[in-house]
Amino acid sequence: MKRFNQVFLFDPNNADACFGFGIISGKKGQIDEAIKYLHKALELAPENAEIIYNLGFSYSRKSYNKDLSQTKKIDALKNTVKYFEYAKKF
Repeated sequence: MKRFNQVFLFDPNNADACFGFGIISGKKGQIDEAIKYLHKALELAPENAEIIYNLGFSYSRKSYNKDLSQTKKIDALKNTVKYFEYAKKF
């Protein structure tokens, strides 16, 4: 995390730093935070299959949140499929 913070301070539009924040946030169980950073990384590197796949995986994890309404779980699953399908293109 320290290294990603250093890169981010010098270049807040660095896709790798945003991707790293997303992965670390996900490992900490901060799924919404992970999704936010992965979306930012995807904006900066729209053809990076690893980012796209991890975004789909994060939405999949979000769908397991027992505090979400059924509608939000379905939306998360739709996003899971959307990003996994998108990742196959690369």
